[in-house]
Amino acid sequence: MDLVRTHILKQISLRQAAEGHDTIFLAHDRSNDRVFVVNAETAAALRRFLRGVLHPSQKVRDTARAGADETTARQAMTALQMIHTTRLHDLTHRKPFNPIFAAVPLFDAGRMQPYLHTVARYAGGWFLIGVLCVLCASVAYLGTRNNWQILDAFRNVFSLQAILTFGLVAPFLKIIHELGHILVATRHGVRVRKAGLYVIGLYPMPFVDCSRADISATRSQRIAISGAGVVTDIIVGLTAFILWHLLGSSFKCNTHGPKGIGCCDGQTKQAPQQRGTWRDLCRA
Repeated sequence: MDLVRTHILKQISLRQAAEGHDTIFLAHDRSNDRVFVVNAETAAALRRFLRGVLHPSQKVRDTARAGADETTARQAMTALQMIHTTRLHDLTHRKPFNPIFAAVPLFDAGRMQPYLHTVARYAGGWFLIGVLCVLCASVAYLGTRNNWQILDAFRNVFSLQAILTFGLVAPFLKIIHELGHILVATRHGVRVRKAGLYVIGLYPMPFVDCSRADISATRSQRIAISGAGVVTDIIVGLTAFILWHLLGSSFKCNTHGPKGIGCCDGQTKQAPQQRGTWRDLCRA
């Protein structure tokens, strides 16, 4: 077994995290942001080993070494060797590009977070709840007022034109979805990692790596970060519904429509009577 050098030990940190009703122990390699789940005995052995090597106080180092037996040293060295081997594997082995499914990192999304702190303050709490309530109330009002005419558009939802349109729009909607994850992670002080594209059958879908939340976030914060994308999708959908009614021609009064079409004031407009042809008048 190769000895793990001191500079490698300095890049390893330990943390406890709640997983349901249980407590899990995590070893974080800061050099490549890898997270390893270890049991309680291995975590205790690693903590004692790191204290005995890296602590600035000589007295603390001597105490930690004196309290470590052979089993503790073996457990710590086994875990450190696994972390070191994984690090070497990441440096020397590159996965071949798979066009069917591949993750292509493009840039470090964490560099954006300092510029998003002001906006991230509103990505949660009572402000977000208020925005959702206003949007839901507006959708209910406009939909009822317009007799939910937007539902007629779903008759052709599986048409070729609708599928192609969704295929073109979906990656851009996914960018907004991932922005929701970034904003909530920024709100809770969690630094995100790489952002890029998942290539699924040559179809690109954006992604953001928020795996650092397992290290630096509480359980409730991890739930908030995970659910941020869904909440963002709901906000986008409600906003699109409102804009469809306010800007679409179906919401405005249409005096040239068929008999009985709904109008903004809740009344109906009768279609103008069409004049018959000269032959019809002669028959009359």
